[in-house]
Amino acid sequence: MAEDVQGPMDRARNEMEVLRSIEQRLVAAAYQGHVAVRAYGLEESQIAARKQFVKARGATEIDAAMRQRGLLRMANRARTYAPFSKVLGRPQIICVVPYSSPDPNAKVVGAVGFSEGEPASGVVVELAGTKIVNFVTIDFMQGKLAVRRFAAQDLTKHGPGRLVERKVREPGPRNITIDISSSISNDALRALLVDQYSAAVHTPDQIAQFLHNAPVVSSIAELQFMRLQGLTSSPGTSCCCCCCCCWGSCSSCSAVSNTWVNPSYYSGHVA
Repeated sequence: MAEDVQGPMDRARNEMEVLRSIEQRLVAAAYQGHVAVRAYGLEESQIAARKQFVKARGATEIDAAMRQRGLLRMANRARTYAPFSKVLGRPQIICVVPYSSPDPNAKVVGAVGFSEGEPASGVVVELAGTKIVNFVTIDFMQGKLAVRRFAAQDLTKHGPGRLVERKVREPGPRNITIDISSSISNDALRALLVDQYSAAVHTPDQIAQFLHNAPVVSSIAELQFMRLQGLTSSPGTSCCCCCCCCWGSCSSCSAVSNTWVNPSYYSGHVA
């Protein structure tokens, strides 16, 4: 019986698959989610994200603002969580939906978040290579869109507290804590770094470089948590609990920011 002989391309493909598998396991191990944060499976996340998109105030307006920047919603990559809220006495649904550009040379990526009962909130990240240099927040505050641009170096230098606007805020407990918010952002970053899409369009070295953005991603989550807490989302509607809190979470890894494509993308062997 003749033995199967692998050609150079077959061996290279197998070696790539092994390296990618090792890379994914290392990334997953390095970014374990908070024990109190439950992540839903892919199908459940997609269903929840689409329902929240219909219900959330400001969702269509923010989606239009993202499209104006060349970013399209990727509901098939959505991440959904159900952290337990001591205020509500039950789990609260939180969805993170990445937005990507069809342009392989795009330098912007984004995400929109939906926190059950709260308005939608978006973040667009501007990249220099694999590094976050600026980010734009697109929020639904007090009945209208509020867009603001930040330099990542200012966030690093001053911390999120210094960048929060002075606004009248309603007192009251928040549904979830800022630490849970940060944990969700880190888990979404980890998950999106190792999904099929990311594995197809990023090299292992690029994925490793994206990981250096994790502190900035967490700081963006904290900033959004602070900026949106206690604000009224629309006239006569109080929104004083945990507004969208982690919506920059997947920005640094959710879209094609270069022209390299993993060979396994063409072979149909992306796991």
